[in-house]
Amino acid sequence: MMALILFGAASNTQSGWQYIISSLLIALLFLGVILPEGRLKGIGISKFLASRLYAGKNATVDIVLVNQSNKDKNFFDLIDYALFVEHDYFSDIEKPNLITLIIKKLHSIFSNKEYTENYFIKTIPANDVIEFSYEFIPKKRGIYFTGSLQLSNSSPLGLFSFSKSFENNSEIIVYPKILDIRGGWVNRISQRSIVSELSYSYMPTSLPGTTRGLREYVPGDSPRHIHWPSSAKANKLLVREFEIESSGYVFVILDSMDDYETEEYFELAVTSAASLLNACHTEGLVTRFATQSDAYGDLPLLKDDDWRSQLELLARVEPISDLDVCSLIDNLNQLFISNNPQYNPTYVLVSSHYKADKSANRSNIVSINVSSRVDTLANYTITSEIDLKYI
Repeated sequence: MMALILFGAASNTQSGWQYIISSLLIALLFLGVILPEGRLKGIGISKFLASRLYAGKNATVDIVLVNQSNKDKNFFDLIDYALFVEHDYFSDIEKPNLITLIIKKLHSIFSNKEYTENYFIKTIPANDVIEFSYEFIPKKRGIYFTGSLQLSNSSPLGLFSFSKSFENNSEIIVYPKILDIRGGWVNRISQRSIVSELSYSYMPTSLPGTTRGLREYVPGDSPRHIHWPSSAKANKLLVREFEIESSGYVFVILDSMDDYETEEYFELAVTSAASLLNACHTEGLVTRFATQSDAYGDLPLLKDDDWRSQLELLARVEPISDLDVCSLIDNLNQLFISNNPQYNPTYVLVSSHYKADKSANRSNIVSINVSSRVDTLANYTITSEIDLKYI
């Protein structure tokens, strides 16, 4: 604006110095327009992020910048959108118009701000490579995509800037949070399948025959399992671990009905199912997982007894409005018993409220309710992650 004013004044007054100053300003403005774009030429960016992450655990992003030109590149702002959620309504549009494209661009900029990192890069040497990393913590499970990298450079006067986006739309799956269960839950599950009729008090009523070793007492262990001589020597309570004589078949069932009190409670139920599955697998139990089929879509390659497949399903599951979970349990039980009549599996049902009495085989069901209120009919009520750790 000042250059135009001086040029106009010089035209009226025929003042030479005004022509010179206005010409210099116009030249600087012209350079300010073309230089930022020119500085970005010859620069390549790559981003590396693992395709499988866990909610609540650190994830590392590696960024590599390559200067393929023979000149140093100076003063860049780098913005990385680590994760990006692409909503379904974008993919359903076959021929997006200008408004749709603008909305999508704004969505990519403003969504998932907690996964955005900003850096200032002073110099990228000629024909050289710069590498750096940063960490972030995915907060919620789900299906994401790697967000874009934006590299920008300003003119010497800072009046103009030019940005270039580097897209990388690789799919990222964030598995649910997995908590370490510190109580005696798995120990009791291991022994439950050898009991013919199980009480709702859910305490072991018989002992396997062979002692495998000793370990430190955790809440939920039976006092009858404490090895007192060893505890006295170690000055801490030690309990006996037993070889499991039963097959240890366990079904963890997640009820995906949308009758949880809040979305947070549904996510807690998913975390509970993932943590219980992990505890069973860690102890070497044959553990299967099931939920209503409409809750996760068509995933034909998943295996219900494979830990990785179970995580893939749990990353995708969403609340649904129909398909009763007790019918699912009855169907699973009939199918399993018909193929394995010698086994009597345990069903661990994670739901919003007590539903075991609706099933014809409730004696085999361990009911775990995720709710803000304690349900006296259920075996356990989980109101927070702390409750889950110590069941």
